[in-house]
Amino acid sequence: MYGFDRDGTIIGSLTSYEANHPQNIKSVQDMVLIQPVVDWINTNGGIVLSNQDGPSKFKHWVNIAHEFKYLMDIVPGLQACFWSMAHRGVEGAVCHHLTRDGQGKLVHGQTKMEGSTTFRKPDEGMAVLAKKMGYSLTHYMGDLSGNPDYANGKDSDLFFALNSRLKYIDVRDFIKGV
Repeated sequence: MYGFDRDGTIIGSLTSYEANHPQNIKSVQDMVLIQPVVDWINTNGGIVLSNQDGPSKFKHWVNIAHEFKYLMDIVPGLQACFWSMAHRGVEGAVCHHLTRDGQGKLVHGQTKMEGSTTFRKPDEGMAVLAKKMGYSLTHYMGDLSGNPDYANGKDSDLFFALNSRLKYIDVRDFIKGV
């Protein structure tokens, strides 16, 4: 099963990292889909594993949960979404998850960090939790791949995949190959 970053991979812009920043999503209508990735998910399935800075800086966690619910409504191939956020000032201390129950109803939950591994990428905590919940991840697609011409060379998606022992796919390489 494939895991996907949200901002810059499923929604947003392939050319501007700044355009994908959480502060630029004011409402669900601002969520522009990256259609080739969405088409692949709707055909093959997948889950989202994504860092979200909003609760600590830009938005309340309820707004972010609403964004993920909306995303799962418009991308029915998504089986679950996991997102990391700060809790009481600790980055990656909590992982929220939105899953579908047996009838397709969305169920929201949260898991608090145990031990030293956080849920914040590039740590593997979100992947470990997803696997514990029954999602057999093999690949991860993201936009932060260490490319010096994009996002100042940020590489948290690449290292999340490596730390989680997943095969990594850069979204721009995927789009070129579609």
